[in-house]
Amino acid sequence: MESQIALDPSNQPYPIQAPETEGINQHVFTGDPPIPGRERYHEHQLILACSRTIVDAETVERIRDLIGQSLDWPYLIRTASRNGVMPLVCLNLISICPSLLPASVLMDCREFWRDHAQHNLHQTAELLRVLRLLDSHNIRALPLKGPSLAAYAYHNLSLRQFCDLDIFVPRRNIRQSVNLLISNGFTLSSSPSWLQRLPTPASRKKDYGLTSKDGSIRIELHWRLSGPHFDLPVNLEGLWDRLETVPLAGYPARSLPLDDLLLYLTMHGSRHGWERLLFVCDIAEILSAYPERVNWPELLEKASVLGSRRTLLLGLCLAKDLLDATLPANILEEIRSDSIVKELASQVSLCIFRSDETSPDISYWLSYHLKAKERFREKVRLRLHYAIRYSHLAFTPNAKDHAVLRLPWYLSFAYYLIRVFRLAKKHLASERKLS
Repeated sequence: MESQIALDPSNQPYPIQAPETEGINQHVFTGDPPIPGRERYHEHQLILACSRTIVDAETVERIRDLIGQSLDWPYLIRTASRNGVMPLVCLNLISICPSLLPASVLMDCREFWRDHAQHNLHQTAELLRVLRLLDSHNIRALPLKGPSLAAYAYHNLSLRQFCDLDIFVPRRNIRQSVNLLISNGFTLSSSPSWLQRLPTPASRKKDYGLTSKDGSIRIELHWRLSGPHFDLPVNLEGLWDRLETVPLAGYPARSLPLDDLLLYLTMHGSRHGWERLLFVCDIAEILSAYPERVNWPELLEKASVLGSRRTLLLGLCLAKDLLDATLPANILEEIRSDSIVKELASQVSLCIFRSDETSPDISYWLSYHLKAKERFREKVRLRLHYAIRYSHLAFTPNAKDHAVLRLPWYLSFAYYLIRVFRLAKKHLASERKLS
């Protein structure tokens, strides 16, 4: 049976609340979160202070003080948007100190909030339509992140930013699900490979992308929780019998149990290098919404069995240091005792608040992912995955190769030879300059 969780699925903004519980409130590392780029320090601090649904009196004062500084508002808005926390930032700025904001910033926040709320309602309505469609054909569907996580963790559909609708279905139902969506107005975003055309998907991919006719809705239909190189090895068949339900605009949407949800979200965040503050917000909001439901000993034990202890601790560490999440003393000690977790947390803060023009390269991701994994066999799998990616980047023709010579489609294989000669010529030219 699926247990019920009573949540208020209201779509309207609600007043800023004071926290109901107190806890350890010292940062794991030093006094302040490890924010790089001191020239943007106040902008980063304001984003962090506003990226939460519960704002206590001390944080309110900090927000007011930061707004009084000389801020680069365009940079702040760009950074908050890139990190997926604009709904929280806008709501807190509008609710706490509208009179202190520049008129243009206040207007932009209000316009964003209006458009964002409409977008989320439209996306949620489409998700419910798809869930009902699948349910009418006896296909169990589990929405991941998106509106269901907004209802579960934020208790408000408008407070979480999302674009795609991620839906997990049993592997045996993937073909039927894709055909149902196509017959109801969706098209595949890309043509499936011959491996994906097999009766059961056999490629290393984890999902199909489908897009509505008007392009406003994109669905990722999953048969895996993640790619095989960075997976959460839970028993997916046994998972269906343990799911909870979350009221989603009156519809009983399925949801991962709390422990599995935390493990999935910390795995997902670690896989993506926690490159968006939104991923950290999800963890912090779950801990804030359900402090009494987390069975810490069982959660740590399950993470250890799955080889996900480090990714779990990293997510908890970031939620604590960046967003003041309350953690038990023994969890803080676990974090302190793992030097790699502390090292990765510092890397993540650099990635979250990187400059607009830069992004980590493939070498960064290889190093980061290897540190995040604990087991030897998983490190070997990661090295193999990145070897394939390096080879793909090295040998797959790109726009520069196509610009050398225009060939008809039936001679497109020749671009591989053109790429080899072009790169060899470039390498020889570089050698001559050095000599």
